[in-house]
Amino acid sequence: TPLHIAASEGHVDIVEFLTSRGARVNRSDRWGGSPLDDALRHRHHDVVAVLRKREARVGAVDYKTQLISAAAAGNVQEVAELLDDGAADVDSTDYDRRTALHVAASEGHVVVVRLLVHSGADPNARDRWGNGPLEGAEPG
Repeated sequence: TPLHIAASEGHVDIVEFLTSRGARVNRSDRWGGSPLDDALRHRHHDVVAVLRKREARVGAVDYKTQLISAAAAGNVQEVAELLDDGAADVDSTDYDRRTALHVAASEGHVVVVRLLVHSGADPNARDRWGNGPLEGAEPG
């Protein structure tokens, strides 16, 4: 939709115009994504703010996987952006019930671990084997 394109390209003025004229903020594209998904993916924070004011929701994009992958890679900026935008729950889990904190700690990404804990990650979360995030942490 035009709203998807404007959100994806970061055109906040067009997003405001379209939503003020009744554009549906939660309409899915052919991949199941919403305009909010597009704005989040391309880091258009001003567009995210406008869409959230209009009660936009994320669609089928899997932000928990992005958060956990960014934490595993030690990508501090991406972890911070996903959390700041509210795109991902800090305690989201993968198929083994491991959180971003589990994987960041196991990879020795101390800065990411600190960011996650500061953002409210549960240091007592247990994976499917009963292990906490700091058990088996790599020194870093």
